[in-house]
Amino acid sequence: MLTNSAIQYIAKSVLPPLLPSSTKGSSGHLLVIGGSPHYNGAPVYSALSALRTGVDLVSLITLDDSTASVIKSKSNEIMCRSIESSLLPNTTHPQLEAAIFAESSRPYDAVVIGPGLGRRDIVKNLVHTVVTYCEAHKITCVIDADGIWALLSLSRNPSGSHTVLTPNIGEFCRIAQSVNVEVDYDFLSRGEEASGEEKRRVAVLAIDAVQRKLNVGAIVLKGYADLVCVTPTDADAGENVLFECTPCPPINLKRCGGIGDVLSGAIGAFLAFENCKCRRGGRRDESKGNDDAAESEFGKLDKGGGFGFGCWAACHLVKRASGEAFEERGRGMSADDVLSRISGVVKSFDDSVL
Repeated sequence: MLTNSAIQYIAKSVLPPLLPSSTKGSSGHLLVIGGSPHYNGAPVYSALSALRTGVDLVSLITLDDSTASVIKSKSNEIMCRSIESSLLPNTTHPQLEAAIFAESSRPYDAVVIGPGLGRRDIVKNLVHTVVTYCEAHKITCVIDADGIWALLSLSRNPSGSHTVLTPNIGEFCRIAQSVNVEVDYDFLSRGEEASGEEKRRVAVLAIDAVQRKLNVGAIVLKGYADLVCVTPTDADAGENVLFECTPCPPINLKRCGGIGDVLSGAIGAFLAFENCKCRRGGRRDESKGNDDAAESEFGKLDKGGGFGFGCWAACHLVKRASGEAFEERGRGMSADDVLSRISGVVKSFDDSVL
């Protein structure tokens, strides 16, 4: 487990500065694509999580006019619109691309696709169009939930170095099967009887093998401890960067729906921050000080570039928020309780860097 000073140091490397000269968008613009008539809450969790993490602007695109109306009633902060009128049977990829990206007056710093999207055939075309566009324009694309299902349904996988996958164990096993990597689902999905070093060893070997086959930017395997595998930014660096985000006290023991959506929004936020950092021309502060633990972990994460910092920071953020929510609510905890604590945890990061 990292020391508090190491955590603060890494957070200092990720969070964008808040300055008198900051403008709307200086801390990023995230696009969330998701939602359907039956699952309109998932994209809202992702969008609000990103806002609570500190992104300035969040746009949300959904496929249905009715879903957009429901989402607009849930939040005044989310800029939501539907592309239902563009979803004709003969809609081409360029037309779908234009409906999503050309209509925005502000460029997106990152994209999250999948939360609550559903499993209609159009979703496959949508995911193919979005991922292809993001790879071509070097926009980080986080694929979660139904987005992963759609990706696995495509005859040609368009994902690449700008793609981040965020599967749970079931989704991860299906991804592994699609690239002919054997994974013992029964073993990895067990509870405490399968915990410990052996379970971690099996998971590490599996995620590393899948990452090598897919060659995506990063895979975040969600669980009690989140396991992150990142492709090194230096082509000559060789092996993938693997690290674990373990829970820190207080520890959450409740697995309620919506926390994965909160995490995907937080990952999208931190990766949007990374793009903002690139626009500024570097991290806020490269000084490592005298903290050996921080410097060591910094060096490991830094091999994965912004993906390493962003994915780890988001996982740690949601683990802490979940733990605080569980400590207060116990088994009655919900994703709303986690969401309400996101900004407080981020502020604790900021208190050490502002």
